[in-house]
Amino acid sequence: MKGRLLIGLLVLLPFVLGAAPAKKSKVVHPDVDTEEACDVCHREVTPELVDAWYKSRHGLMNVKCFVCHGTIGPEFMRRAPVSRCVGCHKDKVESLSNPFFKGKDCFSCHAGHELNPHKIGGGQ
Repeated sequence: MKGRLLIGLLVLLPFVLGAAPAKKSKVVHPDVDTEEACDVCHREVTPELVDAWYKSRHGLMNVKCFVCHGTIGPEFMRRAPVSRCVGCHKDKVESLSNPFFKGKDCFSCHAGHELNPHKIGGGQ
């Protein structure tokens, strides 16, 4: 009984003292002209990413940035979650349930923005 009370007090102590664990801050995309395509700015800011995307299957199929990253604002995500891949790659996402892939996502094997070769093994 005393052990549970002590654990409970230790858990509550940071909140009582106003020192709650810091939340990981979400990356917020800077305000930009949403009428302009992403690559207009990113050609200057991150040209290597634009080049990798342009040469990738996503670039060749003209899959726009917002499909994976969301739109500018609260929906924007720097690293696209697997849930964004399901629309086009349902079978591949389902394969992540294999125990071999535990704790991994698409980008554990595929280089972001390139999405062509595997980082491991060199296959497609």
